[in-house]
Amino acid sequence: MSHNTRAQLRSWQSLDDNARQYADTLGRLANQLAAADSPVNYQHRRARLQGWVLPPDDWRKIIEVVVRHLELGRRYRIRWDRARHLAASAIAWAQVTQGDWQWAPMLQNRPHIGLIEIKRARFSAYELTLPVFPSRKPPSSPASCTTHSMSTPTSSPSGSTLNGLNESL
Repeated sequence: MSHNTRAQLRSWQSLDDNARQYADTLGRLANQLAAADSPVNYQHRRARLQGWVLPPDDWRKIIEVVVRHLELGRRYRIRWDRARHLAASAIAWAQVTQGDWQWAPMLQNRPHIGLIEIKRARFSAYELTLPVFPSRKPPSSPASCTTHSMSTPTSSPSGSTLNGLNESL
């Protein structure tokens, strides 16, 4: 916690009944966590997924779904190479382990992965974390303006990798 955050918290706690409410809330949270039948052990997940990447069949299915929803002009500009595969794996790893994608094991220096490929994978992972904005077509006439957005797939590839990972851990 930064100094500024601590100062803000102390200032907030000094107002009215906030200190008691804060302590009560923390106590209730601690009781809820203690009462959980099997709390999630994220450190264990990270250890178990040390060498994991998206399975090739799942990666191909993801590519098919994404490409199907891209505009024609963008379909062939994306490189679906090993670096992009590692980046997508890092994002999935971060979701399942509640870790930061930047610390995902597949993005660390490894003897069988070149430094340039790791750098490209890190940049691809960064790109994947950016918000997606709808693309805009120029208006066909001054009176009309049409906005096209990439639709969200309603179905996921069969045997969803993330669901399978969560259930197996």
